[in-house]
Amino acid sequence: MVEVYTMRRGCWGMITNDLKYVIREQSACAFLNGVCHWIGYNSLERDEPRHATVAFNLGNEVFVQMTVPDCLVWDDFIDISLTVFDGMLSLVPCKKWLWEETSCSVWVMKEYGVGESWTKLFHIEHVEGIQRLVAFRENNEVLLAGEDGELISYDPNTNNWDCKLFGDVDSFYLDTFVESLVLLSEADRVLVENTSGNGEGEY
Repeated sequence: MVEVYTMRRGCWGMITNDLKYVIREQSACAFLNGVCHWIGYNSLERDEPRHATVAFNLGNEVFVQMTVPDCLVWDDFIDISLTVFDGMLSLVPCKKWLWEETSCSVWVMKEYGVGESWTKLFHIEHVEGIQRLVAFRENNEVLLAGEDGELISYDPNTNNWDCKLFGDVDSFYLDTFVESLVLLSEADRVLVENTSGNGEGEY
């Protein structure tokens, strides 16, 4: 079930979809070109690829499915993070054996929406103890969350690792925000529960 909250109308609306892929709770959202992207996982339909990118266009409120690189489609031993790298949609798959990550790679979609444009940028070996990708820095370093609570920076140019700080792994988060001016055609409205007990609400 998918619902979208519209600020102008001040209410939730149901979005119809025929998604065949599950968006897991821990799947991070990558926002690019007015579209939200998640990694979808298929565990039921054997004829469908195991992994795909599920995208939701905020303009027309429509879901679409986008491919991942062919070598990642059917891989069972993989955990994929989705983010934005240098203005391009990016995938970071981590190969898992016995629940430990052993290697990661970074892919970018050079032409948005074109599955054939997926390009592998670099590969990271021996990353045991890494739980998930956090983000890319402006200098192209990779921020990774360690299982023991470390925020680790990896430089693909020098192959250097550096622990930045310690904390709760689930609290590590980085995103890019752009200033904008949002104008609403009417004043903000708040729905207040009527205390008369008849179940109705009033503004």
